[in-house]
Amino acid sequence: MQLAYWLCDNYLKDPLATLIVENTHLHILPSMNPDGFALRRRGNANNVDLNRDFPDQFFPNNDDIKQRQPETRAIMNWIKQEHFTASASLHGGALVANYPWDGSRDTRKQYYGCPDDKAFRYMASMYSQSHYNMSLSKEFEGGITNGALWYPIYGGMQDWNYIHGGCFELTLEISDVKWPKASELLVIWKQNKMSMLNLVASLVKILAVLYRDHSW
Repeated sequence: MQLAYWLCDNYLKDPLATLIVENTHLHILPSMNPDGFALRRRGNANNVDLNRDFPDQFFPNNDDIKQRQPETRAIMNWIKQEHFTASASLHGGALVANYPWDGSRDTRKQYYGCPDDKAFRYMASMYSQSHYNMSLSKEFEGGITNGALWYPIYGGMQDWNYIHGGCFELTLEISDVKWPKASELLVIWKQNKMSMLNLVASLVKILAVLYRDHSW
């Protein structure tokens, strides 16, 4: 929400805000799991972890549309409708920029890169290096990690968005504290502000180059 406020307040005043507002179609979803947020748990009102509820490329879990949670169905429809270029899902409990794949075919904990691994590493590094201290992590080199190398998950949103939506999604763990106090949120925003802005601005510049190089 602070990102939205900052962009609106600084449009035509700050060159970075103006660049983003005039060159991107930016959607902000405050919470994918409002019931879980209110209950302070990962599960939704049905106590289902939504980040394990998407169809998975390696295992046929969640293939039955009738069994999928309403929040998951809504996100899937939204992604297919809007055709996003890139996205970021914000999480708490660690401090790292995570990129696909989130799992591997044999379920082992290992580096398992996707076809656009270099692009994802660039995006993750852009976020980490612009952050207050993410790139200084002692646990994650450079403050970034491949999901399958960190801890494999199946049925996650990140991989589904990339495969089925053509959307380059990062999972951003933006606070070591899972449930920060309300009084700490502005500090977390300030620590992540330039990371968020630079990530969006970098996508504007990348797309401009691609359009220039492939224009006819």
